[in-house]
Amino acid sequence: MKKSYTADQKTAIVLDSFSGAHTLAEISSQHSVHATQISTWKTQAKQILKDGFSDKRKKDSVDTEQKIASLYQLVGKRDAELEWFKKKLAPFGP
Repeated sequence: MKKSYTADQKTAIVLDSFSGAHTLAEISSQHSVHATQISTWKTQAKQILKDGFSDKRKKDSVDTEQKIASLYQLVGKRDAELEWFKKKLAPFGP
């Protein structure tokens, strides 16, 4: 049967590994978790912390600017197609 851990348990284990008071082997045997799993959780925690301290406003504004630019490009393309159709249909009447 696969053992599952709550977020609180994972947090406690990862914080214990960050503290440096015990080796990974000691933490592993103390909490009955494989050392590889602790390393994986530790890597995930580092990424979550890194993302938490990043400036999301800056990232959101860049994403928004890219979306706006692609929409303007699409509108420009549609305008060019419309003009082309008007030009091609002009000989057939108003």
